[in-house]
Amino acid sequence: MTRKTGTNEANNTLWRPYRGLNDDSHFVKEWAIIEVQGELESSTGDSIGGKLIGHLIFSSKGRPILVIGYHILYGKIVENNPPLAILKRSRSSQVLSSNPAYNETVSTDFSILALVKKRITFKTRPKPIISVC
Repeated sequence: MTRKTGTNEANNTLWRPYRGLNDDSHFVKEWAIIEVQGELESSTGDSIGGKLIGHLIFSSKGRPILVIGYHILYGKIVENNPPLAILKRSRSSQVLSSNPAYNETVSTDFSILALVKKRITFKTRPKPIISVC
């Protein structure tokens, strides 16, 4: 990866190189996006946010398989080009003088939490899992 430092001529702002470290001094995590066709709905009407919806496994050849209830989906891994960055915004303020009109400046910093380089897509319709008893 090429690391550069310079200024943006459009607005003369300094941009810094990507260091590959997050706030916790660990290397930036790599995430993936799971993309499915259609919508995921709960049978009870509850929100599915933060709940287990299925199991993601990989075949011996590296093909992703998603099992949701009694349905199975076969997918593939696609590269995001360019990768997406997951950012965390933090704002801080600083008191500069006792004059109420000019007493505070606000700065905004962004830190990279993760990079999304891959996307796992499931484009086909789910197939029912049928077991013989």
